[in-house]
Amino acid sequence: MAELLAGFVRMLKPSIVVETGTYRAHTAIFLGEAVMTNGFGHVWTCDVEMGIAHLQRIEGLPVTFVKCSSLDLPQLREADFVFSDSAQDTRAREYELVKPGCVFVVHDTRTSYNGNPDQYWLGKWVRSQGGLTFEAGRGFGILIKPS
Repeated sequence: MAELLAGFVRMLKPSIVVETGTYRAHTAIFLGEAVMTNGFGHVWTCDVEMGIAHLQRIEGLPVTFVKCSSLDLPQLREADFVFSDSAQDTRAREYELVKPGCVFVVHDTRTSYNGNPDQYWLGKWVRSQGGLTFEAGRGFGILIKPS
């Protein structure tokens, strides 16, 4: 997933990239390296928890970690590209906050029921918004916020 997202960032060249749900910063590293390859832009990543060891992994990259809920991250409203991997009950609200034209990628969207009702719900929600879903891994969906 991180490699795919980095490819999107290299291709789309967004100025402001937001990742919600930093976890261990693996994806933040890939996104930061993609922004560096582009020669401009910045990655904002947020989570309600984050260990210092994981923060050290993003040092030297154009990545800023903010300890907060994704809904409280001001950059979410300005982002050109968002990878939504936060608490599953906040992802639809994140999408409401992004600006028109934002590319919004949602993680954990398997549409085939696999025992996780949240993933099933997220996949159905992405499709109901006019997005595409893919079954690879835990699934992901892509939306572009209309104007």
